[in-house]
Amino acid sequence: MNYAVIYCVACFVLCAVSIARRFNSGNIECVGVDALNITKKQLFGAFFTFLAITFLLPTLLGTLLKALPLNFNLSNANLDLVTGGISHLALLGFIIFIYKKLHLKKINQSWTFVLREGLSCFGTALPIVLLTSCLWLAFLLFLNKCGLKIPINEQGPVVLFTNLSGFLPKFLFSVMVVILAPIMEELVFRGGLYRAFRRELKRGAAAILTGVIFATLHFSAISLLPLCVFSILLAKSYDRFGNIWIPIVVHGAFNCNSLILIMLFQPQM
Repeated sequence: MNYAVIYCVACFVLCAVSIARRFNSGNIECVGVDALNITKKQLFGAFFTFLAITFLLPTLLGTLLKALPLNFNLSNANLDLVTGGISHLALLGFIIFIYKKLHLKKINQSWTFVLREGLSCFGTALPIVLLTSCLWLAFLLFLNKCGLKIPINEQGPVVLFTNLSGFLPKFLFSVMVVILAPIMEELVFRGGLYRAFRRELKRGAAAILTGVIFATLHFSAISLLPLCVFSILLAKSYDRFGNIWIPIVVHGAFNCNSLILIMLFQPQM
């Protein structure tokens, strides 16, 4: 049984149903989100703390663990998983600490509604992101042929996942990528940064600027434009329903889809 074909057909059905559902629902007015009422000093302080925990902390932990005399028998991939896991936990603690500062709307929507609409938004966004990925890849290849050498590499998390061996490391990595990362990134980028930009900019400009920052911080040329478009669609889903959990579900489904595709099309890993 070709599970890759079955999964692709299932994704196609989900996308078709989601798009048809979107057209049949008519023009639903966006609930909208409030601008984040914090000072620029608080915004920069919180965002640079997020960057330090996300990028600087794993590097420092990795250097420290390698310098210790104890032999943990960790491969480079497993070491990255450990430092990344600690970083995620530290980031989760930081977000819990500043959660009240976000003043997120209390939307009366059931978890069934959140999951249904989140998956529907994912099904609508997936074809757009895939088409953008194909066009962007073609553009990068064209630039390379013209002599402008741009490294076309996979994102770091994708490389890390393929280098992990054993069920437990891959399971822990999947939990980080599918559950923890979407929650933290959506609270930071859509619940925080996007709403902060909404104080000074129109909705579209705030979504684009947030998308550029979101995509750039993934440090992958091949994913730059697709992630920027994906971020804009996440902001749109947040505006439409006014519930931060909707883009969290969309983001989690997107990351889960990426992992499943890696396992299906690279089964030897």
